[in-house]
Amino acid sequence: MRAYFVYRISYFVKGLAIGTAIALMGSVSVQAGELRATVMLDGPVPQPEALKLESPKEAKALKECGHGPRHSQQLVVAPSGGVQYAVVWLEGPTATPEERREAAVTLDQQACTFVPHVLIVPRGGRLAIRNSDPVVHNLRIFRDATRLLEAWQQPRAKEAFWEATETGRYLIRCGVHPWMYAWVVVTEHRDIGVTDEDGHAIIQEIPPGAYTLSVWHETLGETRQEVIIGQEPLSVVIRLKRPLNEGRSS
Repeated sequence: MRAYFVYRISYFVKGLAIGTAIALMGSVSVQAGELRATVMLDGPVPQPEALKLESPKEAKALKECGHGPRHSQQLVVAPSGGVQYAVVWLEGPTATPEERREAAVTLDQQACTFVPHVLIVPRGGRLAIRNSDPVVHNLRIFRDATRLLEAWQQPRAKEAFWEATETGRYLIRCGVHPWMYAWVVVTEHRDIGVTDEDGHAIIQEIPPGAYTLSVWHETLGETRQEVIIGQEPLSVVIRLKRPLNEGRSS
């Protein structure tokens, strides 16, 4: 079953106001729309890139995390060309949500891999970082080159929490296992999702209107285009190219 990482932030006060207005108008009804986005790689499908361990210390750390091959999650492409872990969102006529605190969004560490690799946290929300591994991890959160947090997390210890107070893209790493990293996108956008293993993301309950559709991927960059959301589902294919000067390290 495909897993769609779609996050929808709803507001009671706004919904009450809209509902009251519709009730007063009697015969007026608004049907929400749906976006079905597919992010594709424009070019040959690359082979999975095996993790490159640079020292005996790294090899020992990997051995402690279990057996089996490990591959980079920097660019994961399906045989069909669909790109996983691309962030898709809409900007348009809907009002900007206020800061909202919800139940924490969980980032786990399993077999020395952050799961999921990319996730969305609403501004004002909390990120819960869990260690399901039998080994120690060293959590580090960065925004650009600035380290915002560093904490040791013992095997299967209690979750560590981080408050997502400012929008932006944050990089999470482990100081013990250098191949481990994930992206956390803190956002105010109401309509946002992350593509699944086939490059698909579905965003539902969108008020009809004109929007800017944006896509970001850690390797393939960012692109925008204008779309019109109506009452029928809208299917859009976005094609991204690999940059000519793309680095090969994770």
